Amino acid sequence: QGLAHDQNVSLRRNAWSKAVEPKHLTIRRQLCHRHRQTLRVQGSSHEHATASKSSEALARRDLLAACAVTLPLINLPAQADTLLQEVSPQAAKGPDTTITHKVYLDIGIAPTALRPAEERTLGDKSIIPVEDAAPVGRIVLGLYGNHVPITVANFLALVRGGSLLGTTFSRVLPGEYVQAGQQGALRMGQVEAPGDVQANPETSDPSAFRLTHGRPGTLSLSLGENDDDPRAKLRPGYKNLEFLITTGPGPAPRLDGSNIPFGRVLEGMGTISTITTVPTFRANERTNALNMLAQKLGDDRAAGVRRKYGRPLKAVVILGAGELPLEQGSG
Repeated sequence: QGLAHDQNVSLRRNAWSKAVEPKHLTIRRQLCHRHRQTLRVQGSSHEHATASKSSEALARRDLLAACAVTLPLINLPAQADTLLQEVSPQAAKGPDTTITHKVYLDIGIAPTALRPAEERTLGDKSIIPVEDAAPVGRIVLGLYGNHVPITVANFLALVRGGSLLGTTFSRVLPGEYVQAGQQGALRMGQVEAPGDVQANPETSDPSAFRLTHGRPGTLSLSLGENDDDPRAKLRPGYKNLEFLITTGPGPAPRLDGSNIPFGRVLEGMGTISTITTVPTFRANERTNALNMLAQKLGDDRAAGVRRKYGRPLKAVVILGAGELPLEQGSG
């Protein structure tokens, strides 16, 4: 009965080996099997007890050596050969966060979010009080052009083309992030996308989302946090351009996996901190409860109200933007 059981086990193992086991594991398994057979034969021989003990010791030693190599791999899937192949040095390191470009944003804060109604005219290029914005500092950003080249190229297109000048930060959430680059009319402090912005396949590439928002000053393409007007997203040729910068002091794991980190703050975290002191629109408890009820009822106005959460009550304006020379050895 014991021999029949061993034979059944052996047949099942042979079938498994042929179906899923890589060739080099099959050879090692067969080696273990031969040694077990040797032990069984030698253990049943009472005529050569002394020789058997010596041979058994040697066989056990070889069996342990062979099985020690095989057993850790025995539960690997059929793709074990692929998993055991040599990993490229770059894959082992993870995403390439070498700084390939360096840009700056000069920031100012105005006393109000909009110019007073009596001071506006139909011909105004902007109703944002840009002229009244007091400079508060510069943010220097390093970009990961090797990691997400198209995302970086599109951001550079905004900087080089002057598309960010006179635009405002649309959301300020202390402890999480500040956000700019909302698309729309420049008159409203929003970004008008330049014509050389590319379609961005990185927004659907899982490898683009591998970096996390674990450090203050992470520069990220806003996808999950995007607050562009839904009507703007329906326009032909719409592309995601909005960006956020994490404020710290701690990580922002909620942003991981739904936004694409493509750079970091090299200088100017103090300026980021100053931005977070600007008062913002916050819903009170009653408004928030009504909004949640409206959302459950399918009222589209609820989403519009939520997009206003964190909106600065003073205009945080990008007064200047440009590219800086990259020092030797940056990154």
